[in-house]
Amino acid sequence: DYVFFDTPGQIELFTYRESGYYFINNISEENKLSLFLFDSTLVSTPSNFVSIALLSASIKLRLQIPQVSILSKRDLIGKKWKRVMSWSANNSRLQEDMKDLDGDTYTLATGTLNALVESGVSETLLPFSANENTGLVEIAATISRILSSGEDIQD
Repeated sequence: DYVFFDTPGQIELFTYRESGYYFINNISEENKLSLFLFDSTLVSTPSNFVSIALLSASIKLRLQIPQVSILSKRDLIGKKWKRVMSWSANNSRLQEDMKDLDGDTYTLATGTLNALVESGVSETLLPFSANENTGLVEIAATISRILSSGEDIQD
């Protein structure tokens, strides 16, 4: 069995305050992880994708627990979700799509992307749509693999 805590709203109010860190470290001695949602409507441009990837890495650094990254609401951006997924799986595709950014933005975005790749914190997203009822099996399998070495806990 899993327990999910949703911390909606401004993430910095939870993650970057001592109370959030305290909560994460003291809710249980059991294994835990965070689910980070890449809102598809926010990450459908290359610069926004890199910005949210950086936020995701920051949360992972702050909480110091395993993290699963999910492309949420994929149905809201039509077929563009496939392009976003290609960015998460292939950093060179993302870098290619950033070529239209202006000079300073391009420099910052590519530098940030390179730092994320070199640090090993960038990871492939799991696409999810509640409206289309897709992706939940893959998310559950990933959670199970991380928390119980791939085996569901049975009573």
